[in-house]
Amino acid sequence: MHLRTVILSAAVSLLASTPLAWAAGCGDTEQDRIVWARERMRDGISQGDLRLIYQWLLNGTSSCNDSGDLWYYRSLVATRLNNARDSTYALAKAKEYRSQAQNTGFDPFQPAARSGALASVTSGKTRNKFALLVGVTRLQHSRDTLMFSGKDAEALGKYLVEEAHFPKDNVKVLTDEDATAHNIREAFGRIRVKAKADDLVLVYLSSHGRPKTMDPTGLSYVMTYDTNMGTQTSTFTEALNMVELAELGRWTLARDYVLILDTCFSGSIKPQIANEASDPLQGLHNSGNRAVLAASQEDERSYEDPEHEHGYFTRFLLEGLTGSQGSSLATLFDYVREHVSTAVSGDKQQHPVARYFGAANNINLNTPIESAAANLYNKRILAFFSTSYSEVRYRK
Repeated sequence: MHLRTVILSAAVSLLASTPLAWAAGCGDTEQDRIVWARERMRDGISQGDLRLIYQWLLNGTSSCNDSGDLWYYRSLVATRLNNARDSTYALAKAKEYRSQAQNTGFDPFQPAARSGALASVTSGKTRNKFALLVGVTRLQHSRDTLMFSGKDAEALGKYLVEEAHFPKDNVKVLTDEDATAHNIREAFGRIRVKAKADDLVLVYLSSHGRPKTMDPTGLSYVMTYDTNMGTQTSTFTEALNMVELAELGRWTLARDYVLILDTCFSGSIKPQIANEASDPLQGLHNSGNRAVLAASQEDERSYEDPEHEHGYFTRFLLEGLTGSQGSSLATLFDYVREHVSTAVSGDKQQHPVARYFGAANNINLNTPIESAAANLYNKRILAFFSTSYSEVRYRK
């Protein structure tokens, strides 16, 4: 189970050679350029880093002159640099070339769009819960296989429905042939439409990936069933990159969002250096209670346990959920980290990693939900007693 990670030095090295790199034309790397910039565009970024991104986008729009999104991101950075003239010019170009990001109003420098009422919701009862669970045991275009990824996703789905109060209709499990990039995005899209402000959304991925050094700009990926790793273009198109996974949590109204990655090298969710400019999870800041649990450090594999027929990480995740360790996400993760690190030993090393935003460390995946039926019953009871009290008072 693998995941490629993000690395700043590789991107800086690539940027240093931009005259040659960009002279080759837009080609297949337009999306890599867009994602490289998006990973670094966030509120509070230094002027030096802004100028670095700006130069990257200047070169980008020179080679990919008809890329509306590159023009749009250039306008946003120019605004931050107080370059009003170029911001206006780039924004006009973005409109001319029909920037999708501009049309949706997406701004990486801003928190996810929420109403004032929803933005203040940080705790309270959970109204409803949704889960998307993906297990890729084999790939359509590769002979590299795993043993238990599909079983892990199915076992977690079974637990969520039978023990953790997730409504059956709200739990979607995709394995192997069904776990295509399109199907995964479509399944989350349906959850995104349904999830409300006081809901919980869980996304779990168990799959293949590749080390960070195999991507020209250090972009991280989780493989889907139909990912063809033969070229950088097909990998980008058919895999799930870390920026996209982070933004699933950014663009849902749900109060609580938990992303679980049982993949190799998934520790890339945590920059090696504090305040590092490249942070694939920067989109989760100020987006609500957001948590990402990863199975291993960015330079470690995530191993499978043939004796128990699970990945080690998912085995102890399920074990912790069934006990008192499941009372909070932080307690659950501490249990998983300790047991995985002990169970995987010798020549093999595996140390899970977690990041929390907002009050995500207190999320309880096992918490009961406030069902619609229960809410309706409570309202009717309240209305009955209110009416009865009024009638008694006015009869006096």
